[in-house]
Amino acid sequence: MIRPMRDSDLPAVQAMVRDVWEMDTYGEIGDEASYLYTSQCVDKGDFSYVLEEDGIILGCVVGRIVNTFSFPRHPIRMMRTALSMRGRPGYDEATSDMRILDATDAELLKSTGRRFDGELVLLIVSEDARGRGIGRQLYSLALDEFSSGGCREIFLFTDDDCGYGFYEASGAERLAERSVRLANEDLLMMIYSVEL
Repeated sequence: MIRPMRDSDLPAVQAMVRDVWEMDTYGEIGDEASYLYTSQCVDKGDFSYVLEEDGIILGCVVGRIVNTFSFPRHPIRMMRTALSMRGRPGYDEATSDMRILDATDAELLKSTGRRFDGELVLLIVSEDARGRGIGRQLYSLALDEFSSGGCREIFLFTDDDCGYGFYEASGAERLAERSVRLANEDLLMMIYSVEL
């Protein structure tokens, strides 16, 4: 069943982020780093949905319409979490990586010279549920949401550590890419556009 995301779903989505993006490479702050990343994605979105089966969250999609603004849902908790990470093993690496990723995303977006109507902020499927069409269902729902919101072209960021072939097979166009070196890996970061 696909339904709107609730605050109570955040821990399940956070756990997916932690597993899929291997946030434990940041040592003992992996849980906090995945919480902050997930919260920022959800807060950025105008819509968010989860696919739930037998009470278990198997996937999540978040999208935003460009030129909208949203407020953090739990700013005090986010601030406390960020402060609790300072000085702990993995903090410097996580902070550096986030700066690199944010700066690269900004460069990629600028390099397109385009204005987009929306952004697919997050599409994630549990590793245990891959290959069952869950990502396709959530992606299709997001495209419907964008269309009903008046969007004609959206963008998304991904990298070669994710299933970027899914987007290409779905008709997305790769517009630009950049290689980056993070604390524990090299990534090829990419920006795609999707016409609706």
